[in-house]
Amino acid sequence: MTVGSHIKTLRKQRKMTLKALGEKTALSPSFLCDIEQGRTKPSLKRLEAIAGVLDTSVAYLMGEETYADKVPQWISDIVRELCHSEDGLEIMRLLSDYSKWSESDRQEFLQYLRVKNMLRNTETGA
Repeated sequence: MTVGSHIKTLRKQRKMTLKALGEKTALSPSFLCDIEQGRTKPSLKRLEAIAGVLDTSVAYLMGEETYADKVPQWISDIVRELCHSEDGLEIMRLLSDYSKWSESDRQEFLQYLRVKNMLRNTETGA
């Protein structure tokens, strides 16, 4: 797939018109159409704007990644924070086989986290 075809596919998946994409990127719909049709190539700055609006990466648009949806920033922030402590690394190790957990184990874990969060919020008055 080309840069333009990746853009067009994601734009349509997100039910976005060329006009809407243009408004959010400050690019004209005709310029975006030219990109999608392969008649022109966007600069890196413009590609970054398009990727941001489509919630993907420049690497995906350029065909260097296969996964279109980028990881939300809040998840990246949590992982980064967990990586900076031994406890955080242990948490990630313990969660690494989450896909093999039973539904009962998953629900029990979620309930525990919800209760702990509620207690923390009560203690802090949040």
